[in-house]
Amino acid sequence: MASSSSSSSLFATECLLYSTASSSSLVGSMGLTTVAAPSSTSALSTFKGVSDPAPHSVSAIPTSPNPAISGTGGLVFQLENNKATLNVFSWQRDHPLQRIILPSKLSCIASSPNGELVAGGSYDGRIFLWQIATGDLVASFDAHYRSVTVLKWTSDGAALVTGSEDARILVWSLAGLLAPHDQTSSSITSSEHNPTPYCTLADHNLAITDLHISSGRFPHQTTILSSSTDASVKLWDLRTRSLLSSFVFEQPIHRVALDCTERFFLAATSPSSSHNLVYRIDLFRKRDASSRLVETKTSTTGTQFDFVSEGLRGAASVEAHGFGSSAGPTTERISTEAAKAGSSIIIIREPISSMCLSLNSTALLVGSLAGNLYVIDVSNSQILRTVSLLGNAKASAITGKNAVTNLMVLPKPRDLLGHWETSSAGSGAGGNIPVRPVANFGRQVLSAEEHRLATPYLTRIGGGATALFDDESVDEFIDPEWDSALVSDELLGRNVGSTPAAGATSASTVNAQALNEAERLNRENKLLRTQLQQAKAINDEMWSRLIQDRLSSQVAASE
Repeated sequence: MASSSSSSSLFATECLLYSTASSSSLVGSMGLTTVAAPSSTSALSTFKGVSDPAPHSVSAIPTSPNPAISGTGGLVFQLENNKATLNVFSWQRDHPLQRIILPSKLSCIASSPNGELVAGGSYDGRIFLWQIATGDLVASFDAHYRSVTVLKWTSDGAALVTGSEDARILVWSLAGLLAPHDQTSSSITSSEHNPTPYCTLADHNLAITDLHISSGRFPHQTTILSSSTDASVKLWDLRTRSLLSSFVFEQPIHRVALDCTERFFLAATSPSSSHNLVYRIDLFRKRDASSRLVETKTSTTGTQFDFVSEGLRGAASVEAHGFGSSAGPTTERISTEAAKAGSSIIIIREPISSMCLSLNSTALLVGSLAGNLYVIDVSNSQILRTVSLLGNAKASAITGKNAVTNLMVLPKPRDLLGHWETSSAGSGAGGNIPVRPVANFGRQVLSAEEHRLATPYLTRIGGGATALFDDESVDEFIDPEWDSALVSDELLGRNVGSTPAAGATSASTVNAQALNEAERLNRENKLLRTQLQQAKAINDEMWSRLIQDRLSSQVAASE
């Protein structure tokens, strides 16, 4: 039994977590199926109580394998559309484990790789950060001027990346989010509770639609791929906080996916586009023969030959393309006709609503507005199969509005409902896997420093099952090159000088001082919120004028 458990963890089946939107005739759904043979009628698991999942509203925590304690169960978070409600599912149950009432309606959600934090973005540009086990709201601040469209964590969990309709991408270090009281300014207000982003990536002109973050340790080994309704895809380097390359398309880009080895990326057009296309853009291409390094040899007859030697063949025939140049960022315009001629386009029969790659980047999974899933072979761009994710729905009930809103590939959970590991009565690694604890999420942030420090936060950045380095280096989670001033001495456990206690003060005097301080802070808070609303109104007006001017110029140019 133990050997079977170990082999199943080494060669876990790739599973697809999907969700579909609701329509007037069909309710939304969410389920888990296999990538090799996807099906909604015979899915591995179908969750009940799902309410109209919107794009970027589903996030999953994989089951953590640990033979010593039989692992820790995984979770699935699903936001209810246009409601301040979060449904929490376990792989071991098909109905909600918990329904959490949120402080406000959220537009997107993302759980950290180690499964200890969950971040949410609101329609008014605010970011929330909760600790799952305790429910503590560890951060809440205004990050963007418009709705947050997408949230993504780096693979080591050391940073959170947010995209918004204000065309900006902000990168937040986790150390800074946990210790905002150490910072004195912010890009939005001067409140001491607002953290400062590690960097701001602002080269897009319109709303951010999707983000893909490469695997690697933040920030020195991390790149970001972003898409926008301005018909461009951009590649960023977080080590230098700079733009590497821009790829300009003829239509708005809705979804992007980066190959696991960063050889290429895929970009899907918006559902409102006139053509339903998936572009494949290679980041490494064959070098022109005239520019290769060659060696000249003379034969015994005196004839000279130019050829690429065996030692230089691999290095000379392929060059990096799309990672910028020594002169700065590069820009490439992608022509649809030229891409079709080069077999770099996959044509889908229906508007595209979601997209993702398998774990080894051999299969591309594309969801449509009609609720269909297309499985495509990446090597030859051929559609292998088309499957409906609407279950046993009657043809008359399918209206073409039940879009596949979310697609996510993950290893098959060891604690999946009906799986032999959860149903076996044996002990040890094959025994029951405990459900990960989830508490009701708080509505008020722990603002006082003594309260924040009194609540232990056990997460070590980069720890957990997805750690990319050994346990000894995990504790060194502050890199002095970029995060030297983001965490206080108290949070790091350093010895700081203590001031002697003041003289004895009566309880009534202390209470009066506390009330006066609270009133002063409330007045300051109201004033800052009023100023923030005024700034947002001005920004909205400027944004509307900018869009109108751009549209007018495009109409004039077409005439």
